[in-house]
Parts: sequence; structure tokens; C-alpha cells
Amino acid sequence: MARRIAALLLIFAAAARGASPHLGGIDPPGVQCGVDTDVLLTGDHLQDARGLLIYSPGITVLSMTAVDNGKVRATLRVAGDSPLGEHEVRIWTATGVSDMLPLYVDSFRTWRARDRIIV
Repeated sequence: MARRIAALLLIFAAAARGASPHLGGIDPPGVQCGVDTDVLLTGDHLQDARGLLIYSPGITVLSMTAVDNGKVRATLRVAGDSPLGEHEVRIWTATGVSDMLPLYVDSFRTWRARDRIIV
């Protein structure tokens, strides 16, 4: 009997975790002070995204759109006097709040991995 109860608890715990949002990446991982930047947030269970939780002053979300289950596009405005360095970000959905990921603020222009530099 105890084994059945334990098995049921494990099944329900796995189902509950399956619906929780998971934030796996932010592209680009850094943004420039005084500039509006489009970012792509990737992970799991993000289709019902409601907002971003940013635990630092000077970074605001101008717009946010869920692309699909694993992608959300957002436009962030970083104030010119925003503190430089690492800032913690979470995504908030109808089913919960994700784990934290760092977003870096710098004074230099941000380059995405897919951008090419032509000299």
C-alpha cells in the first residue's frame, strides 16, 4: 500500500513539474544601456507567458509575445543610468514562475551570435 501511495505521489509530482515554466536561455545574453533591445527567451512551457520579473531598476519590458511553447519575444528598454553588470530575470506564466537567468547590461553594443561583422 505504501508503495502505491509513493508511486502516485511521484506521478503527480512529475505532472506538476511538467507544467512549470523553464527558462533556458536569453538571446542576446546582454543589452546596452540607453537602448531598446529585442530579446528571444527560450525554454519550456512558455506559451502562456504573462510577464518578466526583473529584479533590478532601469530595465522595463515594452512588449512581449509568446511565439510558441518554447519561445517568447520581448522588447526591453534599458535606462541610460541602469547599473552595469548582471541582472536576474525570470519569466512569469499562468502556471508559475521560472528559474532565474542572468541578463547582462553593458555600455557597448550587443551582438547576437547570428549577426555578422563586415569590415
